[in-house]
Amino acid sequence: MEKVWKKPDQGVVKINFDASPNGRKMSFGLVARDHDGFVLGGRAGNGLSWNLKPIVPACYLFAWAPRSCNKATDSLCKWAKALNCIKDFDRDYPIEIHDVILIDAMN
Repeated sequence: MEKVWKKPDQGVVKINFDASPNGRKMSFGLVARDHDGFVLGGRAGNGLSWNLKPIVPACYLFAWAPRSCNKATDSLCKWAKALNCIKDFDRDYPIEIHDVILIDAMN
């Protein structure tokens, strides 16, 4: 059985991050979601120089997750690489991750 993205506890914001090297560049995707699985914000980009602005200035717990639990950020990474862009977003996230976000929210 494939592992899937899990919602955080009530009052917790879960931030998923993925990065992929592309020659001398780095593609990345970041998505922050609440306990209902709703997107609060994020960023996707491709390039050497990028800066992840803080989304939640609180305590952080980092844990590795398999790609099956991190499909939204993996998709963002690929999207940013293909378009060679940097995009900040809030609740109005890129349509390219919409289906993944909906499936995750239903889990």
